[in-house]
Amino acid sequence: MGTTAEGNGVAEANGNSGQPPAPPRKWYHINKQFMPIKLIYFCCHAAGISILPLLTLHMTSIGLTFADVAQVYLFMPVASFLGPPVIGFLADRTGRIRDLYIGCLVMHCVFHHALLFVPPSPHTTPEALAASANGTALSCTDWPPPSCANLTRSLHCHLECPPDSEGELLACPAGDSCLSVGAAAELVLQLGADGCQLPALLTDNVTELELAHAELSCPDGCRLECAPGDELPISDRTTYWTYFFLRLAATFFLAPAFTLLDATCLAVVKEFRSPGQNFGRQRVGGIIASVIMPPLVGAIIDAVSTPGATDYSPAFYAMEICMVLTIVTIFVFHLHVSLPEKAHIGQLFKVLRRPEALVFILVVAILGSMWGFLESFLFVFLKKLKAPTYMLGLTMTVAGLASIPANWWSDAICSRIGHINILIISFFGYLARYVGYSYIRNPWLAFPFELLEVATTHLMWNSAATYAGQLAPPGLLATLTGFAGALHYSFGRGIGSFLGGYLMALFGPVIAMRSMGVASGVCGVLYAVAFYGCLRGHMTRRELRQRQKALARQQSEKFGEGPHEMAAMLEEVGMAAK
Repeated sequence: MGTTAEGNGVAEANGNSGQPPAPPRKWYHINKQFMPIKLIYFCCHAAGISILPLLTLHMTSIGLTFADVAQVYLFMPVASFLGPPVIGFLADRTGRIRDLYIGCLVMHCVFHHALLFVPPSPHTTPEALAASANGTALSCTDWPPPSCANLTRSLHCHLECPPDSEGELLACPAGDSCLSVGAAAELVLQLGADGCQLPALLTDNVTELELAHAELSCPDGCRLECAPGDELPISDRTTYWTYFFLRLAATFFLAPAFTLLDATCLAVVKEFRSPGQNFGRQRVGGIIASVIMPPLVGAIIDAVSTPGATDYSPAFYAMEICMVLTIVTIFVFHLHVSLPEKAHIGQLFKVLRRPEALVFILVVAILGSMWGFLESFLFVFLKKLKAPTYMLGLTMTVAGLASIPANWWSDAICSRIGHINILIISFFGYLARYVGYSYIRNPWLAFPFELLEVATTHLMWNSAATYAGQLAPPGLLATLTGFAGALHYSFGRGIGSFLGGYLMALFGPVIAMRSMGVASGVCGVLYAVAFYGCLRGHMTRRELRQRQKALARQQSEKFGEGPHEMAAMLEEVGMAAK
């Protein structure tokens, strides 16, 4: 009996009524229901992160100028906006959502891989620009000049003769008499398909002649001092248009691939509703991919490249391998792909009637332009500082690792600092990044500024998405958040890349960086003044009016006033709230 009592006591102490005690809980837990979506996030983001950050470098390597790059990025948001609704419409009509998703993955790989076969522009590749005859001295004894087919800008030349010489250019146009042109004349060797072998243009105050080189005599003992013209180098149009259409087609299929992936993730989270398994934690696979893949791909590129010529093909092959793994994962785990919720575009104007919402949308777009310029041209700038390709990938690794705790505790950080304050801090974070980059001459010094990406990108978007939830009326959360995301990641990036590309082409990377930094700082100051000086008071007064109107309705319903008394009461409330 004593033994039985002891046994019962032990059983009661364990709380299992005689059942064996539960095993101790492990510090980790693998939820098999969410493992497929995490794997797909890793593979899909690994494919994108392998190639997308390097595409600007690839564009310049085949001879596209900064102006060309800017124009391509300007039109890419059009493809990003068109892709998701078109694929969504086809999915609604056919019901074959998973097949269309896999088709998007395959087609974006096909069009991106086709970029490897775009013919390079012969006169504007980095090798041609380095060997260009721009800014040279042409000897008169060797006139007409030798072949200069590697010329990338027209040359503007002036005759330079010894002080005791009265040397003049002698122009003898065909079928006309010869004439002497003074030293003040300018000789322009025009740029064309044959370099500077086209007819030269000779101008002074009274004369303008187009001359073949053999029709111009240069006196002995003198030389022509030449400098490149102000016009931008012009790439081969076949190269530009081929790349332009292939890149837009690739973007058209890439955008819905990521949209459908996010929608599927949301559907899985809602279906299983497991504690701790929220939308953000499923995206950790994408963050891990951004930590691992960039330096790995960069190291392979450095290993296969030759001095003076970088081979970017390993990035394209890595993209394709990861995309094959994505498709295999979808079939193995029988993942059901979901469509995103439809946005109520017609009701978006209800949100934009509020001044704070309109300013918020504008701020998100401006921050997107700041992000877009760095995404498109930071690697180009670091490459000019002789950064190895694997180091470019390490910058993304550092930013990704730093973002993990920031994303994990983003709700607490946003609540502590405030959503508006984080948006304002993001502007000044971009100011510090841009100005800091412009002063470094060692590419490894970029890492401290990369850490600021935690504030300018990750905390910024978490704060923006949460603030959108506060601004959006009931039923319009998805609409406002989706619209803000499109403005930031598509429209804003396109505008930033376009403006930044032309600034790079006209003034160089240092001036472009500092200009964008100053613009970001000014926007941050203006937003702080606008919100704390005007918008916050406007929002407070509107909320006070809404509370007072709600209270007036409650009193009216309680005491049974008629509609006329109710209208008078609401009018008095509105006057009191002003």
